[in-house]
Amino acid sequence: STEPPVLRVGDIVTYHVVFTIPAGTAWSGYVLRDSPTEGIWYITDSETLTWTPSIVNVTITERVIGTLLGRQVISWTFAPITSEQDLPTVVTLTFRAQAVGVDALGNQVWNPPTDYFWPGNYVELWFGPNVATDDVTNLLIQPSLTIDKSSTPPPGSYVGAGDRITYTFTVTNTGHGPAYDIVISDVLPAELFYVTSTIAS
Repeated sequence: STEPPVLRVGDIVTYHVVFTIPAGTAWSGYVLRDSPTEGIWYITDSETLTWTPSIVNVTITERVIGTLLGRQVISWTFAPITSEQDLPTVVTLTFRAQAVGVDALGNQVWNPPTDYFWPGNYVELWFGPNVATDDVTNLLIQPSLTIDKSSTPPPGSYVGAGDRITYTFTVTNTGHGPAYDIVISDVLPAELFYVTSTIAS
């Protein structure tokens, strides 16, 4: 499972991977392999491990972080797990990742930003010759900003010393996600001096 279901670039997503060892069985060679989609990066050392019943010993012996075709692949190897005779063992691995918008090769993904994207997370559980799989999907939204500049009086008009010129910047978000920490910079000619500004939406 995944939370939150809707992501923006920069957001942290939490994944919960659950697998069950039937009662009265002893399995070894468990490898849990998770592959977030391009643009989502695993946060190192963010995983936590819980299980029931607590009397059973569940241990991760190795974690390997690799890449495949522009996406990360994280593999966790488990020590042998022996379930109680009358109770299955339910193991939950929780880890966090971040939607960064670039793949493992440094390429920007999720273009154009005005579209919706559904990044997925594919997980495999290898035990002996067998493999179980599952996947989850998020909805990713992002802003797409444009800026327009105009002036009063309009460009090309005559202005004299002491006259005021009003510049107007119009920022439009045509994407589906909100934009934060927007910075607008403008360089005035040496003959002009900044007076004041207002913001409206």
